[in-house]
Amino acid sequence: MKFNWGTGIAIFLILFIGALIWVLYQSRQVDNSLVSDTYYQEDLMYQKKYEKLENYAKLTEKVNIQFTAGDKNILIKFPVEEGRKHSGTITLYRANKISEDKMIPFSLLQDSIFSIPVEGLDSGKWSLKMDWKWGETSLFSEQLIVIP
Repeated sequence: MKFNWGTGIAIFLILFIGALIWVLYQSRQVDNSLVSDTYYQEDLMYQKKYEKLENYAKLTEKVNIQFTAGDKNILIKFPVEEGRKHSGTITLYRANKISEDKMIPFSLLQDSIFSIPVEGLDSGKWSLKMDWKWGETSLFSEQLIVIP
């Protein structure tokens, strides 16, 4: 059998279509959970988030986050001021697995320490995002924590 230009074109087209199908298959296997489901709504609220970040930067006493290995808890110590309460949400964000994200509501009147048990959380890097109100002031803070 003689190899002519028609056979070459046919082999090229078959290989090209096969490569396209393989690339399409591989692109469907990639987990795209690194992007939030509410990405566009969060983008529209960016100015409010920026103002909350500025309010947090103005605080003289910052939030203190500690991991206690013995109790296996994350302790969050908020600034204290008489008559002002803390209330909001704490989000434990896992960048590589959105299914492991945890959102925890909290409200503190007199006690300024909030404890989060880490049982059930995988070890590694987590982003702890706090969005809360202290009295009438809205605040936002994001800190990286490592759970061993």
